[in-house]
Amino acid sequence: MDGDITMPNLISKDLYDETIAFIEGKKEPGLLLKEMQNWYSERGVILYNLYFEKDIYKNHDTYGKYNICILSDLFEGFFRHGSKKSIYKDSLDKFLQVCKSNHLYQDYEWANISYPKPGISGFYFPRIWRDEVIREAGLSLCPEIEKKYAEYGVAKVVNSGYGVYTVFLRDAAFDDKYDNYQSKIINYVKEYVLNFDKHHLIVELDRIVKFDRLSVLEEVYQGNLYYYYK
Repeated sequence: MDGDITMPNLISKDLYDETIAFIEGKKEPGLLLKEMQNWYSERGVILYNLYFEKDIYKNHDTYGKYNICILSDLFEGFFRHGSKKSIYKDSLDKFLQVCKSNHLYQDYEWANISYPKPGISGFYFPRIWRDEVIREAGLSLCPEIEKKYAEYGVAKVVNSGYGVYTVFLRDAAFDDKYDNYQSKIINYVKEYVLNFDKHHLIVELDRIVKFDRLSVLEEVYQGNLYYYYK
C-alpha cells in the first residue's frame, strides 16, 4: 500500500520540500519569513514556514481572499487555550506590520482579518515530518518485519498512511505466549524509524504499531486495504 499513498499529508509536496530546505539551510528565508521567525522565536515557538492559500469556496465570506498559514511546533488549537494563546491574534498584527513597513503584499486581501476571531493558525509540522519519516522507513521496514518475525506469526505489515504500521498476525499468534514478541516488534519499529529522523523532530512514537488478525483483513475486507483503513 506504500506506493499508493500520497505524502505528505495536509500540505503540498512543494511546500514540504521548501520547508525541509529551510530546516537544512539549503534555502534562505525571505525578509517576511525571517522577521516572523524571529518574532515567534522570542515567544518560544519555532516557525518553520509561512504560506498563503487562496479561498476558492464561493459560499465562504472570505472567497477570493488569501489565508495566511503557518507550519510551526505549535499544536493546532494552541490559540484556544494555554500560555501561548495570545500568539494567534498577535501574530496577525505582526504580519501586517511587517508587510506595511516593507511594502509587501499591499494589494492582497487577507482572509484572516475577516475571521470571527482574526489571527494566524496552521499545522504542527513535526507531525507532518513524522508521518513522512514513517512512510520512508516503511518501504524497507515492512518487509524486514515480515521476514524477521515470520516464525512468530507475522504474515503482513502495512504502512497505513496515517502514521501507523499495522502488523497482521495469523490467528494463532494472538495466544498469550506471543505477547512478548509484540513488545519486541514495537521496540524494533521505534528504533528503526528514529534512524530516519535526521532532523530530530519526532518527539513521540506512541501507538505507532497496531496489531490485527490477518483473518480480519481477508474475511471482513476481502484483503482490500483501502476499505480496511477507510
